[in-house]
Amino acid sequence: MTKDDAIPAQLAKIGLKIDDIKYVVLGHMHLDHGGNVCKFPKATFLVQRAEMKNAAWPEPGTAGPYIPGDVACLRNDLGEALPNKFKMDQLEGDMDVFGDGSVVPKSWLGHTPGSQMAIVRLPKTGTVVLTSVNVYFAEHVTKNLLPDVSLAYNPTGILNAYEFIRVLQGR
Repeated sequence: MTKDDAIPAQLAKIGLKIDDIKYVVLGHMHLDHGGNVCKFPKATFLVQRAEMKNAAWPEPGTAGPYIPGDVACLRNDLGEALPNKFKMDQLEGDMDVFGDGSVVPKSWLGHTPGSQMAIVRLPKTGTVVLTSVNVYFAEHVTKNLLPDVSLAYNPTGILNAYEFIRVLQGR
């Protein structure tokens, strides 16, 4: 990665700064998705409680992709939110962020114990599903292909995610 690939540079391209970000939806907390959360001190983090728990105290065989220091700003020694430092809502299911259906983190057991997808409804584009590694490639959805077993905490959940997306697509 270059400096131009970093979060501040990418946000600047659309006229935003880090402090402008009000919400961060964490699809899961592996190093490739949770690695920069502490760069958003003014945001409210939306994460499934099961994911926060597994990031703090991983189930046997799931610890590898979690880097405790990446998300340390979100928890105290007991794994709970730090209300006076970083804001976090530990969800136990779906949430309509703005109350209008435009952004809905949707709990989806699949890639991790507390993974979630985000359903985003955009006025010009329509509905977009940010799958957060519950789906790797469109071909997986069309052909019902599972990823490598090491990438599927719950293979049935991943297959159900594919079906959910097919329903949204009207297939």
